[in-house]
Amino acid sequence: MLVARIYSALVAGLVLSPGLALAQGVDLTVPGAQELPASIALNSDPAKSAEDPMAEPFRRAVAAYEQGNLEAARDGFRELAAVGHGISAYDYALMSWWGQGGGQDRALAIKFFDTAAKQEVPQSLHALGVLYLQGNGVAKDPSAAVGYFTQASQLGYAASTYNLALAHLNGWGIDKDPAAGRALLEVAAEQGFPEAAYDLAGLLAGGVGGERDPVSARHWFAKAAEAGDPFGHYNLALMALAGSGGGKDPALARRHLEIAAEAGAVPAQIRLAYFLAGGEGGRRDRVGALAWFRIAAGLGDASAAENAKRLAGAMPAADVAAAGRRAEAFQPHRSDAKSKRTGG
Repeated sequence: MLVARIYSALVAGLVLSPGLALAQGVDLTVPGAQELPASIALNSDPAKSAEDPMAEPFRRAVAAYEQGNLEAARDGFRELAAVGHGISAYDYALMSWWGQGGGQDRALAIKFFDTAAKQEVPQSLHALGVLYLQGNGVAKDPSAAVGYFTQASQLGYAASTYNLALAHLNGWGIDKDPAAGRALLEVAAEQGFPEAAYDLAGLLAGGVGGERDPVSARHWFAKAAEAGDPFGHYNLALMALAGSGGGKDPALARRHLEIAAEAGAVPAQIRLAYFLAGGEGGRRDRVGALAWFRIAAGLGDASAAENAKRLAGAMPAADVAAAGRRAEAFQPHRSDAKSKRTGG
């Protein structure tokens, strides 16, 4: 499955891992806005009205789904879709796509995605955009995908706004336009889409699609960090260390490094090890430094392995053993949806 993401160029000491320049247009297999959701939409404006005769049957179908009675849910959505209930058509399509509550039928799913899209159900417009972008069940057509994403974005669907931004940045089905891409990322970020916050911060830091704006970059990295992105924390640490976009604060940098390192971000683990070894931003802790070098080495970083070897050679055996126990006990504290950039 093709899932693409954008990362900005390495600029002003920021390391956005993986270190991929925007101009490369590299596709990365990470979760994001370009895969169909695994679960149905649970509400819609038409079903909120007490006067809507479809409201109660829709609620019953949703309740069946939530209770695990998928066959009854699928039947309920199918019946509602047959009488023109848009969100039910989308839910029936999604269940048919995944084979929930019955056989998998992707041709049927696409038919009902189209039915719901014609009723301006944004989730369905987005789904069709994803499928046409990928060529999944339909002929690949990035231009058609852009059309669907545009319609859903105009209805306020943040994931489609995000994908539309990527289309402008990458030239998928539309001419490249970094300024438009940056503007759309800002819209999606303002709507609370965390991937957009992180990517917007990178563009602002690098001056892609407009002027460099380190103050705003720091703000959006903070938003990404609040949403659980470890590299949001990592880049905040580097900005705090450099005084970019705000005050210089080694202690704050160290706290952000600790969060990112605990989440499994290898560059943060290595940088934190240096902080601990040198007492930067807080007390010196060579045992902790050695533990983080070993953890990063265990995740495949050769420089961390060499640093661990050198540091261990200058430490008492008891401290080396303590560091080894810490490293062996390490388990990343990840937010599943937001811990995508854990490599070095």
